[in-house]
Amino acid sequence: MIGASPETVTRERDRDTAKDSHPETTEKRLETPRKPWKEVDDMFDVLSNHRRRRVLMYLEENETAVVGELAEHIAAIENDKPISALSSQERKRVYIALYQSHLPKMSAASAVEYDKNRGTVSLSEAGAGLCSLLKDPARSRRWSTRYLVHTAATVLALVVGTIFLGVSASLVSGIFLTGYALLAVVHRAAEYAAPVEGSYIDIGMRK
Repeated sequence: MIGASPETVTRERDRDTAKDSHPETTEKRLETPRKPWKEVDDMFDVLSNHRRRRVLMYLEENETAVVGELAEHIAAIENDKPISALSSQERKRVYIALYQSHLPKMSAASAVEYDKNRGTVSLSEAGAGLCSLLKDPARSRRWSTRYLVHTAATVLALVVGTIFLGVSASLVSGIFLTGYALLAVVHRAAEYAAPVEGSYIDIGMRK
């Protein structure tokens, strides 16, 4: 500070030091960069529990459910028995956990839309995004490989057929389109026929 006495400079420096070391100022500095990550932390917290993951997967298949329906579905998986064979205690144990803990937490994280009064739950847009994290990428890769092999085989048949065998390109193209359509139909049927369990990564889904 130009023209200031040594006492004034010392006083200003001490004031700045006190301001920097003030607990409230330090706490605000620490909190500021964390706020943008709170939503991410909440979402990963949702995925950290196997029952909450089960809720997401069930809602992805069924869009909307009541709490009792979710409780029965999860209890049947955890006890490895059909819903009809569940005891009232097995149903109740899961129901209470969903009602009191898991669903409110998922709703607070915007993973589901939970109407506590009506007892209904539906998947939110954010929850649908979380479901994509649980999908097994190997399934998509397998079908991508099949489409790629079909395309490569068609190109090879087109080259060999038109150049060496004199087959018309339109005929080969027709065969390609027919084969592609059949492959797409088989793919779709396989997706519907496959059990839900096999569609997701095995990351401790069971109790």
